Amino acid sequence: MTLIRMPAQMIAGDALRLAVPSGDYPASEGWTVALTLQALAGGAPVTANATEAGGDWEVVINSVTSASLAPGPYRYLIAGTKDGNRSTIEHGQIEVLPDPAKAAQDQRSAARRALDAIDAVLENRASSEDMKFTFADGRALDKIPHADLLVLRKHYARIVARENTKGRGLKRVLVRI
Repeated sequence: MTLIRMPAQMIAGDALRLAVPSGDYPASEGWTVALTLQALAGGAPVTANATEAGGDWEVVINSVTSASLAPGPYRYLIAGTKDGNRSTIEHGQIEVLPDPAKAAQDQRSAARRALDAIDAVLENRASSEDMKFTFADGRALDKIPHADLLVLRKHYARIVARENTKGRGLKRVLVRI
């Protein structure tokens, strides 16, 4: 099993460097390694080819490429390829956070944007921009029935509540009296 320290989050505009142990995928045997990021909301994937570094692999997504990533959740795949056959080394999900240095950019998380758009529709104050909102699964906000919106609102409200307490060291403690 290969140990890679893929972060759970990264900030758009920051370089991402990963060390990938060569293990079963050494360059000396003809392997190449690459990292692919695919936004859950769709769009073209971003691929970074690894370079050999001291017998292991190093994958780098530079700051320019990282700055082009839209904030939101991404699937990632680190894979080795040899003779046209791919072998998955690791896969998972990473959240790209907005660059705080870009003040004009919407700083809300994907969940917060979804919750705000749902609330606007439910409160009959949605703008045309709110109505264009599309969820990661491809459903358009203006095509979702009211009852389903209420279910989605609960879901996104829970996610936003977790985001709001994340990093504050807050825990919910239940006490029986």
